[in-house]
Amino acid sequence: MLELYEVPLNINAISEEHLNAPLGQLGLGVRAHMCLKHSGFNTVRKVLESTDAELLSIKNFGRKALRETKEALRNHLISYVGPIKPRVDIEAELKELRKDIDDLYERSDEFNTRIEDLEYEVL
Repeated sequence: MLELYEVPLNINAISEEHLNAPLGQLGLGVRAHMCLKHSGFNTVRKVLESTDAELLSIKNFGRKALRETKEALRNHLISYVGPIKPRVDIEAELKELRKDIDDLYERSDEFNTRIEDLEYEVL
């Protein structure tokens, strides 16, 4: 599946009507549109189900056309499924990571103290 977002797109959240929309509804530039059309990509679904590599293998369809197509798809999908947000609450994740780091520092202090105690016992 074409990677449009940092998180996987749930294609089931999009109605069949919108997935089967003609490629022309994306508002692509002539080059990107014609390359896709001549390669049998007639619907939004067909493009979404493709990978970057598959699209880049199309004759005369380069990175610029790929970026343009992805942007057009994002804009098209936002109007139907709304902005797609990451599943992860970044602030909560950062807070949890900071807590883990603090715990590691505390444990390393305990470890260093234990090493010092053992060195003292050996001497």
